[in-house]
Amino acid sequence: MQLYNAVTTQTSSSSNEATQTNQVQTADAVNDVDSMQTTNNHEINYYDLGIILKLVQNNNFNKQDAKQVDKLEDEIKKITTNINEEHFYPFNTSQYQSELRYLNSKININSKYDNDLAVSRDMLKLTILENRKNFAQTINSIIDGKNSFKDKKYYISLLKDQIKRIKRIDIKPFAKEYSKVINQKDQVSVAYKNAFITLKSQLKAHSIIYN
Repeated sequence: MQLYNAVTTQTSSSSNEATQTNQVQTADAVNDVDSMQTTNNHEINYYDLGIILKLVQNNNFNKQDAKQVDKLEDEIKKITTNINEEHFYPFNTSQYQSELRYLNSKININSKYDNDLAVSRDMLKLTILENRKNFAQTINSIIDGKNSFKDKKYYISLLKDQIKRIKRIDIKPFAKEYSKVINQKDQVSVAYKNAFITLKSQLKAHSIIYN
């Protein structure tokens, strides 16, 4: 567990001291842009996963060449450094709840009209949203644990729970739908494909960070 090892090592030393349902907003398939972060433009986004997401989306990622490994390790080190420096993840709960209601409303309406692809698109977006919330909560729980001098079992349990949660997310039905619309150019299909790629990359990135 790269994140676990980095955090617990530091902890050990410190303890000694929309309106229309048929129109969609296209998801960003490269950067897991978190609209729930309450940072201003001039503030640093301490937990930007953009580079990690680009790496895992690379078709040659599984070959794990030295440059990729080095870049990945550098990005994870940045995350652990920010945790150890106690930079909390600035998650906007109110906006999260608002987006949650908006997506659920769209799902309900599209379900009534049998707009199955639009429903699946927004189900993908809901999962992406939930993953962002859980990532923020995990980061902040680690920092809280450091401040209250939690033992190693606390961090192991925290990260293992997140790994298990990610493994329970079944993207096979979404992948099947993705293969059906892969050549489609209409707005809903494009938004669906982008959301699927975003979720797939997000799950891979979070798994790497938690492990």
